[in-house]
Amino acid sequence: MRTRLILTAVLTGLLLANTASGEYDFFARAIYPGSGKAPGVDIYKVKQDGGDHAKGYQRRVVDWWPRKGVDIIEVKDAMPLRTWTMRDRKMDPEAVGVHLILGVETLTRRLSWKWKQAGKFKARLVGFRGIGNRYSNQFEPPQIYCPGIVLLLEDGTKRCFSRGFFIEADEKYALNLYLKEIDKLRKTLTNEKHSASKDLDRHWPDNAKPGEPGTMRVESEHFVWLSGSQHAPNEVYSPWVNRDYPEKARLYREGSVTFAEDMWAYQEHAGVLMPFWDRPERRKYAITVCGTYRDGHKWLGGYAGGGYGGCGIKFAGGGPRGPTLGHEWGHGLPLPTAGGGGGGGTPGGAGSGGCGPAGPEG
Repeated sequence: MRTRLILTAVLTGLLLANTASGEYDFFARAIYPGSGKAPGVDIYKVKQDGGDHAKGYQRRVVDWWPRKGVDIIEVKDAMPLRTWTMRDRKMDPEAVGVHLILGVETLTRRLSWKWKQAGKFKARLVGFRGIGNRYSNQFEPPQIYCPGIVLLLEDGTKRCFSRGFFIEADEKYALNLYLKEIDKLRKTLTNEKHSASKDLDRHWPDNAKPGEPGTMRVESEHFVWLSGSQHAPNEVYSPWVNRDYPEKARLYREGSVTFAEDMWAYQEHAGVLMPFWDRPERRKYAITVCGTYRDGHKWLGGYAGGGYGGCGIKFAGGGPRGPTLGHEWGHGLPLPTAGGGGGGGTPGGAGSGGCGPAGPEG
């Protein structure tokens, strides 16, 4: 345990050093501060009657707000100042249909009233929460997969706005900046080479192209997807391999790879202990794509399950927007208790929520 804590502190120090060169880091607020506190962040102020060693019942007052570095942040020139426009959810049928979330609806109405000019306000873009993607799911209505947008409002408060809150032009702006910044972030990661397990050569040979009987593998730097190579006859919706729309399926697979690698970069940058960090061999995280058809006769059943080192997810769990991958990944987080604090669902929910703060499952 001591070794793990030391390594976490070292990694955190390296991450902070990488971003302390004067260039603004739009993901800095995701970084775990280690055993101390993040630079420039105040701790809670506690007033304890009877002193630090009070006995019996004594009144304690904690000043939760405002805290420097959390509630009050220093304005940097690199934080873009922009006029943001909320979607008119009464007039835009797509916005109403996509996000029927009570909290979003309530906040939209309240902010519209607050700024008096319906739905528009100026704010600085402080950073991002979660994962965006240049790809969208080609089998669903067109969407812009931007991450959560963290803004510094004119009154000094900091708020995170989830995907679907702003108009298309604002979401495209945020996504384009995110893509630029996440590409820079990837270049700061540890240079550890990961390889797929040799057992996969026997059980999952890459011996067929999409549409042909057999099995296929899709590999990236840190992940490997294992699947049948055909559209299963009992599946109507089949985005990973599709007999009628092979090009859409190809883009779906590419988007799945992009999402997963961005998730890896985001988690490592935050200070998470990545899979196989303490093992002699660094393995790729293996994802079995349930719902596909292998060897011309076998349907891969199942929906979702997994943990440390790998998982099985139907159709890669959303592909370009993969909250299910984040959920199953979360089950494998190295927590000190067997099921994680609050039970096994807690780390899973943390994994999906970390990928995108749009709801309980990201």
